[in-house]
Amino acid sequence: MLRTFSADGERGDPGRAAGNRGPERRLGPLVLGAPHAQEGIEQRPAAHGSREAGEDFIIQLVLAGRLDVDTYGAIGRVGAGEIVLFDMRRPRRTEACEVLTVVFRIARDALEAAFPASHLLHGAVLRPPHAGLLAETMQVLCHHGSLIPEAQGERAARVFAEMLAITLHAAGWQPGRAVPAGDPAGLARARRLVEMRLASADLGPALLAAEIGVSRSRLYDLFKPLGGVSRYIQERRASRLHDLLCAPHETRSVAVLAYAAGFATESHASRTFRDVYGIAPGRFRRLRREAGDAPGALPSPDVMADGEALVPAEP
Repeated sequence: MLRTFSADGERGDPGRAAGNRGPERRLGPLVLGAPHAQEGIEQRPAAHGSREAGEDFIIQLVLAGRLDVDTYGAIGRVGAGEIVLFDMRRPRRTEACEVLTVVFRIARDALEAAFPASHLLHGAVLRPPHAGLLAETMQVLCHHGSLIPEAQGERAARVFAEMLAITLHAAGWQPGRAVPAGDPAGLARARRLVEMRLASADLGPALLAAEIGVSRSRLYDLFKPLGGVSRYIQERRASRLHDLLCAPHETRSVAVLAYAAGFATESHASRTFRDVYGIAPGRFRRLRREAGDAPGALPSPDVMADGEALVPAEP
């Protein structure tokens, strides 16, 4: 029987998901965990406290059982042999039924060096046969990761990130192009600045280029894999608006939340949100309220954008 490992480093609420979690092993920016059986409900807000925790992604392979996933925008089911990814900056809820699992955690910068479009990956599900590429890699590292010298940890993490990117590309996830050669750090700096200045009306190519010390043409080259500078900024603002709409105690109007997310007008916010998620923000909020904001009772994935939605849950 296959052994299972966990490395998300999180702790569930009392009486929620049950499982025995052992010590973790770190390979540079990649964390491997101990055998893990998961049962019950876990509900995670977006990471707020530790900056380091919020910079990580979770890669969870289900070996047996069923994992129902709710990313507060899409719902789905992950079965044996399938892999789901979570962005720890964003909220999620899972319900495990007799799950045996392997869970890795990887730093955002390490992942984005291989796959720049990390903003597409919260709730992404990899299914067979493509999931097998990454699943085998995960199990090999689980069983034999202790043989890797500490000095080679960074290298091992890069290899894992590349295999994750290869698997995503093979499964049809975008973008299909790599970061422009020679400056992954420049793209990472620009993206961090976008997050810091997202609510600012001045945020744009001119500001970004000046702040990170590159020409505007070089900035455009850096963001080509993500669809362009302006498109990336608007997608991030739509994501920020989405998270605000999903906040349990948020009562401000859609217009106020749109401004808080950095949009100049409510109409622009509505168009962009619809382009990204396939539904207007007002309707998205209304459907959530009609469902009582209950996790799991959300707009179905068929009204979400392909890059954000989980596949529909099985009946």
